[in-house]
Amino acid sequence: MDRVRVRTRVRRKYRNRRIGVAFIGIVLIAAIIFAIIKFSGYTAEMSVGEMNVDLNREAVIIRDEAVFTTLSYSRADYLVPEGSSVESGTPVMNIYKRGYNDGIGTNLQQISEEVYAAQLEQLGDTKDNTLAGFNEAIAALEMQIAAVSMSNSSEASIIELEQQLAQKMDERNAYLKESLQTTEKLRTLYERERQARSNLDNWLVELSAEKSGRISFYFDGYENALNKDKLSIISSPVVEGAINKRSAVSWTVESETLAYRIVNTEEWYCAFLTKADEPMRLAEGVEYKLKIAGYGEYEATALASIISGEKVVNILHVAADIGELANVRNVSISVSAVVTGVKVETSSIMSADDGQYIDIMNAGVREKTGIEVLAVKGSYSLIRAKDAEMDLNSGVKYWVPRKQLLKPKEGSQ
Repeated sequence: MDRVRVRTRVRRKYRNRRIGVAFIGIVLIAAIIFAIIKFSGYTAEMSVGEMNVDLNREAVIIRDEAVFTTLSYSRADYLVPEGSSVESGTPVMNIYKRGYNDGIGTNLQQISEEVYAAQLEQLGDTKDNTLAGFNEAIAALEMQIAAVSMSNSSEASIIELEQQLAQKMDERNAYLKESLQTTEKLRTLYERERQARSNLDNWLVELSAEKSGRISFYFDGYENALNKDKLSIISSPVVEGAINKRSAVSWTVESETLAYRIVNTEEWYCAFLTKADEPMRLAEGVEYKLKIAGYGEYEATALASIISGEKVVNILHVAADIGELANVRNVSISVSAVVTGVKVETSSIMSADDGQYIDIMNAGVREKTGIEVLAVKGSYSLIRAKDAEMDLNSGVKYWVPRKQLLKPKEGSQ
């Protein structure tokens, strides 16, 4: 009998222990579930605020320009100065086809000198005031060209003087041909000169501007990829390559070469990169102050940011004279603004391939809502709804995923 009582007490003891263990297990599981729910995030309320934007970046200039190519050539003479304004139809370059050598031009020059010597021989001691006037003008122009070449005068001055000199020499040649009787010697020289000029003309092609604007003969290879008409398909590798000054891939065919470009001076763009997982990026339509080191300050408006792989291409549009930036690609910039928006905790902002989001709480249910970040400062950011019809304002509740055990204190920025 005593043995039975002992067994019963033992069974009760083990049964009670199992019940206790099970109870503790249930409590632990409940605590874990509660902790997961509790510490996975929390609900916060939006408020209206103001912040400063202050970004410093390496950037590239993007121009609205048309690039013109021509057949591959051996040499070019520029008929207008670099950076000058031209009208459509203005002759801008003389190019010499591939295979041309300077001996062709030298031959014409030597024959022209023989022609002039023979003309003077026939003129003899006769005084000709008109010829004297031509010679004085030619000598004066030659002296001016020499002086300008030795000074820091502009390219425009040299080109203009050289064109005046060539015109005066042609006028002198034409005058002597008309005023002197053509002898057999002169006739032979004139024919040799005509053939030499004809031979030179076969190698020579005159290019005229195909549109109006500021002309440039300098290229860095990015003119085609970093151009206004490519803004909608611009990619981060292209921008990054230009920022890092990598050589651009040639986009002309073998039989062509770059000739000149015509730049629209009234508007241009500036682009830089941010990381795709970085909250701050430029917001479309927001006006910023753009300071370009060494070039000045401008008012700029942001275009829609372009997500490209792990980077975001940020683009600013500037409606102002491009000035020296017509020939500049790489710049160091500062972007600033004072913006007003809805204040949220930065950790609530999510980045995806198609933009940025935040979870709005609606009757206890999270609703994914597209946003644009206006500014970031510490633990808080200013945002606006991507959809203009979406009302984000003070008091709107949103979800903050908890990435740390302690919630940031309100106002700690």
